[in-house]
Amino acid sequence: EIERRQEELDVDVATLKLLRSDSDAWEKDMKSALQRHRLKINEEWTTGAQVVHRVLDELTIVDQLRIGVGMGRDTFDRAWENANVTVLS
Repeated sequence: EIERRQEELDVDVATLKLLRSDSDAWEKDMKSALQRHRLKINEEWTTGAQVVHRVLDELTIVDQLRIGVGMGRDTFDRAWENANVTVLS
């Protein structure tokens, strides 16, 4: 009886070691994936911020005032297009 229980315990220990190994590998994979996604999100935010910065640099104060009162849509669109071309190229 004791030997049979010992064999069962040995099997249980082996199963737990296997599960532990699998969960450790899964955790490592998930951490790696999260890090890749964090880096990608950071790159996207940085690029977006650069575009906005370029747009603001390109617009004069008069352009900004015209946009503020709803009259400068074309100027903004051109500045946005130029900024995207410049930053993304």
